[in-house]
Amino acid sequence: MKNFVVIAEQDRGKTFFVKNEILKRFSKRKNFIYDINMEYNEFKNEIRFISDKDQFLNDVPCNTNSNVNVIFEEASAFFSKNGSTAKGTIKHICRRFHTKNINVFVFHALDQVPTDILYYIDFIVLFKTKDNKEKIESTFKAFPNIIEAFNDVQEKTKNTFFDRFKKSYADDYSKQFFHYKRIISN
Repeated sequence: MKNFVVIAEQDRGKTFFVKNEILKRFSKRKNFIYDINMEYNEFKNEIRFISDKDQFLNDVPCNTNSNVNVIFEEASAFFSKNGSTAKGTIKHICRRFHTKNINVFVFHALDQVPTDILYYIDFIVLFKTKDNKEKIESTFKAFPNIIEAFNDVQEKTKNTFFDRFKKSYADDYSKQFFHYKRIISN
C-alpha cells in the first residue's frame, strides 16, 4: 500500500501524527509496532516488540494482501549507515503494493534516513530536526523538494518552545508553529 517516513526531533509530534493520522485512520487493520519506548499502549489489536528487531522483521506478515500497519518506531535501528540495510527491511519497503501493508519508518533526524530508500517512499512527514543545514543540502541534493521542505520547517519553527510536562507553549507563535510539519509526496 504505502510507505511513510516520519522525521522529527523529540516532542515535535511524530508519534502523535502516527497514532492519529495513520493508526486511528486505519484502525481495522492489525498493528505490528516496534515500540522500544512503549508509546503505543492504547492500541489493543497490536503485536508489539520492544527489543528484538530481527524477530520483529520475521514476524510481520509480508505476504500478498497482508493488509497490516507496520510501525518502525526508532527506525534507524533497521538501517545501516554503510548502506547494508537488512534484507528483511528492504522486503517490507519494496513489497508494499503486493502486501497492501502501510509501513511507517520513524526517525529523529533527516540525516538518519538512507537516501537509497527514498525512491520507495510515498510520503515524507517532516517536522523540525536538529540536522545540520549544509549536511542536509549535500546529502539530499538529488531531492530538492526535501531540501526546500527542510528549510521551510526549520525557519517556521525557529525559536518556538513547548513544555512537554506542562503541555504549554511559550507564546502564540510557538502554539501555531511548534508542531509545524511538511508532507512531501513522491
